[in-house]
Amino acid sequence: MIVESKGWSIDGIAYDENKFPDVPEGQWYTNYIIKANQEGVLQGTGEGKAEPGREVLMVEALTMTLRAFDDTSITGHQGITGPQGITGPQSAEPWYQPYLTTGENNGVLTYDTILTQYDQGLVRAEAAQLIYNAIYNFDIDRLTISPYSYSSTGDYCYDNDGFQLCSSTFEDRDTMPITYTCDGSDISPPLIFKNIPEGTKSLAILMGDLDQEVPENIDLKNLNTHFYWVHWLTWNIPIENSTLDAGKLPSSAIEGINNFDKHQYNGPCPPKGETHTYEFYAYALDDNIQADESTNLYDLTELFIPHLLDLATLEVTYSR
Repeated sequence: MIVESKGWSIDGIAYDENKFPDVPEGQWYTNYIIKANQEGVLQGTGEGKAEPGREVLMVEALTMTLRAFDDTSITGHQGITGPQGITGPQSAEPWYQPYLTTGENNGVLTYDTILTQYDQGLVRAEAAQLIYNAIYNFDIDRLTISPYSYSSTGDYCYDNDGFQLCSSTFEDRDTMPITYTCDGSDISPPLIFKNIPEGTKSLAILMGDLDQEVPENIDLKNLNTHFYWVHWLTWNIPIENSTLDAGKLPSSAIEGINNFDKHQYNGPCPPKGETHTYEFYAYALDDNIQADESTNLYDLTELFIPHLLDLATLEVTYSR
């Protein structure tokens, strides 16, 4: 995925059997591994192996992604000079801490279970989301997205084939209309699930504040979210309900507990004088989720992972 997203050519790459003995010549992945190594993205294990058949862990995928898309801003502790290798004084922090810090600070980490599950494997959708976020934040000129459709239905969906979450009243990275905030009617906005993946049985939405920190008396383990403050959590939305009207959900949908301790949508409501960024996540799942309204975000996202087919995002800002 990384090699293709960077546009690196794998044509004419010479095979070196001594580089990674566990990478045989002529396999579909051989030239990708060689190219990733040449570009400093894949460095192999301490035993000099690439281990092409092993599941990639979240922290490994993040590290390779940041090595590919950024070479200056890896941060975390003194002595870090860049993604091509950690140098400088030893630290009690794990080797991957600079990459986690950089990923979080630059918006690469957005999937809500990713910050605490460093040693867990990724599904392809999560890996793709990492790469997309890296392209957007570090290599924006390479991010090619078709223009908004501005169709006769009046939506602001992209004119492409990928799974999308969009709205009929605002664009991605737009300002949230006041109606859907605490200063207005505080109802959920109209939303559209577009290009729902084949095999999807249900949909889910998670919306939170990227800038609002959780108070010290809130147990972060039970939140397990990149955006710290959850405004809305709903699941078991039938795919037949691909368009949601403002303030309405189908009867089968369940709303979980948000950080206002309510089973409902609570719109953007930043402190006076501040501008906050809010992210909506749309999950395409291959089954309904067996969880009741008392389920918190931490437990719910654990249930999502085995059923996740694709993930889409929609971002807004709001100021008061």
